[in-house]
Amino acid sequence: MAMPLITVMKRLLLMWHVVIAFSGVCRAQEMLGLVNSNVAEVDGILINPAQLVNSKLYLDINLFTFNSFIDNSYLYIHKEDYKFLEFFRKQPQLPSYSESSMPLDHYWDKINHYLYENLRLIGPSAMMVRGRHAFAFQTALRAVTSLRRIPYHLANFIYEGLNFVPQQNINYSAANVTGATLVWGETGLSYSCIIAKRSKYLWTGGLTVKRLFGYSGAYFKADDMNYMVLNDSTLDIRRLNGEAGFALDMDYRNNDFPFRPPLIKGRGISFDIGVTFQKKSKDLPIKPFYSLCSQVYSDYLFRIGLSVIDLGWIRFTDHAQKHLFRDVNYYWEHFNEFTYTSVDGLFHELSGRFYDGDSTRSLVSDRVTVFLPTAVSVQADYRYYGRMYFNATFIYPLRVAPAQIVRPPLLAVTARFESHFFGMNLPLILYDLKYPRIGFSLRFWNLTVGSDKVLAFFNLTDFTGLDFYASLKLNFIKGRCLTFKKKYACKGMEFR
Repeated sequence: MAMPLITVMKRLLLMWHVVIAFSGVCRAQEMLGLVNSNVAEVDGILINPAQLVNSKLYLDINLFTFNSFIDNSYLYIHKEDYKFLEFFRKQPQLPSYSESSMPLDHYWDKINHYLYENLRLIGPSAMMVRGRHAFAFQTALRAVTSLRRIPYHLANFIYEGLNFVPQQNINYSAANVTGATLVWGETGLSYSCIIAKRSKYLWTGGLTVKRLFGYSGAYFKADDMNYMVLNDSTLDIRRLNGEAGFALDMDYRNNDFPFRPPLIKGRGISFDIGVTFQKKSKDLPIKPFYSLCSQVYSDYLFRIGLSVIDLGWIRFTDHAQKHLFRDVNYYWEHFNEFTYTSVDGLFHELSGRFYDGDSTRSLVSDRVTVFLPTAVSVQADYRYYGRMYFNATFIYPLRVAPAQIVRPPLLAVTARFESHFFGMNLPLILYDLKYPRIGFSLRFWNLTVGSDKVLAFFNLTDFTGLDFYASLKLNFIKGRCLTFKKKYACKGMEFR
């Protein structure tokens, strides 16, 4: 049954937050307790492909790596109402609500709000180091969504409805409001090598090339918008410059889901590129090795890396639509009665309102291109003593196209203990360069589990999202051979 647009949007917000509450337990952003490790190189190439050849491992086989993250700055559940550990009790004591109340609230800060969701499942993958060269192959499924610069007044109207009297009869403006989502599969090849070596100093470089297979994607952007809500039924859109594009797994004529267009609706390509510079603890002479396992690893005193990650795009050519609204306006009476039953119906109605009854004028293309969450990253790693390390990681988004997923900036400092059989990480994170987070991860042999937001598992803060990551792999460390001839003992081998 059709319903008012504002009611639809409000219910979508509620549904989204319920999803957080019950599936958000599997959410993480950058896996900071994993990607900077010296024994996690199939995962380490996610932050800098140049790390491959620097690995303590000569062979790394990834069975699976799962990471997922969702967070926002607008909606939350009160910390008194959310108790994650209750879900594990035999008889959980969960809060109850009346029909007129909801289990979530929203912040009233007069700021631009964000939402970011990142889901990644890395399937069968492997890496190998052979002297001065390293190679890797990776498969993965990913889903990423971002909303940026959502103005507080627009968020309040979506949540409260047009009858939110404190914001009526006020002229509001906003610019550069963006949102994008992508679901895709990828296969990638990575190569890393030693570029230069002098005494204890080592330069390495790396490149990853991925082929992308787009399942669905969408974006919107409002370059400029000016509007006023006069009352609970009248919306005066005084100026709008924006566009929207989508290629979704649904029938646009009746919203049937799932639809059966081609499974792969678009294809694309992406690149990760990086360099590292490190100072070794001792000078290693160039000597031949006689087997992969006989390569010797020399630890570093410090390492600095620079990389650009997720530089790429997916171009959807099947079941895609792009709509454009340029310098349009409309005085919309009875907006609260506006209903639609399909995606086509929605855009036909919008086009007709903005373009004097022309219901198809907004449709300008059957091709849509969405860019990945491109970012630049700097990593600094310092070996403090023995197996104790400190790492600093900075990630900042690069805007390369209007239709793009925007990755939130991040600054983190991580204390790390690392041995072959055990590892522990404690990241201190400044998420979006504004919100403090505490992370924690543990590694037992080849299994790693962790979170970049551990306080969300307890009722210590308001609940705005959760994250979690896990990885299981087979590691083969340099210098440890299962079988070898006596005269080629591993401890005497060096790499070249």
